[in-house]
Amino acid sequence: MKKSNVKKYTNEDIIKIVEGYAKSTITQTIKEYIERIGISRSHFNTCVKKYKMLFPKKAKRIEKSISTRSKRAKSKAISKAHKKKKEYITVTGLLSKRGWTPNMVNRLLEKLEYKEVRNPYFSCASPMKLYDLKDIKRIEKTKKFEKLKEEANKRKMSAKRAQETKKEKIKKMENETMKLVDEFSILVKRISIEELEVKTLEYKRKWFKEHPKVEKMYIDDYEYDDDYSFYEYENAGYLHDFQGYFEYVEIYNDVDNVPEEVKKRWMVSYIRHHLTNYDEELEKIKGRKGEQLAYEKYRRILAEEIKKVYPELEKEIDKYMLKNNEHEKGEIEEIGTEIE
Repeated sequence: MKKSNVKKYTNEDIIKIVEGYAKSTITQTIKEYIERIGISRSHFNTCVKKYKMLFPKKAKRIEKSISTRSKRAKSKAISKAHKKKKEYITVTGLLSKRGWTPNMVNRLLEKLEYKEVRNPYFSCASPMKLYDLKDIKRIEKTKKFEKLKEEANKRKMSAKRAQETKKEKIKKMENETMKLVDEFSILVKRISIEELEVKTLEYKRKWFKEHPKVEKMYIDDYEYDDDYSFYEYENAGYLHDFQGYFEYVEIYNDVDNVPEEVKKRWMVSYIRHHLTNYDEELEKIKGRKGEQLAYEKYRRILAEEIKKVYPELEKEIDKYMLKNNEHEKGEIEEIGTEIE
């Protein structure tokens, strides 16, 4: 059928054009149909309008068919556009998702074309480089890429073995440190409780005389107990636990009128630092790998020995020497098992 003015189309021609489209395959678009029969889109639309006037009831079915096919054609076009759309990848994507290394990026992408886009995460950062994924896949099939990847895998395995060797070495050193604790000699000198109280208070008077400005103190009960190895002034706070390690405690400058609980805590500390060889033995593990765990183990062993010599202070020893060691007990026992 030749292209011509729509006014020359007879009613039979209009019926043939419109109903012919309705009967054609459902996957055929209007564009494909009018190209096949040789008329323009405007002529086809005019024929549809005239058909509506001639056959209004039939026209509804035809109109529905045309609408459905238009939607399908649009969906098909969008799908086609997506297929044609280029996929891009950033250097970060290459490193994290495709197993590239910085060395591979420098050597293989030096001359490869890319497009720059604004960084979507940080506006002040430099633009992001986007590489065509097809180019990347093409490079990944080359022998040069395979060789570089093989070298990278070898370095990775070598680094992993070195790390495992280092861990084993550290573990061995930690175990050796733990063994030293078993060889420690534990000496606890016994004096009467009365004499212990007198000596403890004398020591505290001397300490407060040397530190007259201290009103409140930050004590590390986990390591230094109440030896007051470091302190803060004025606003340090009161009885504030921090992960079970540290305490803010009120300082009692008036040594002769301290509560009984505080006095006994001081006595336990005095025993540990002045009536045992605690500090001398700790020097043997100072600076070694596993020092902290070894210290915890030794502190627990020493606490049990002090309880045997000073049963009167058993409650205070449990409270002030062992209360912060429970969280380490499992780790210490685990290492001990490995040593055996």
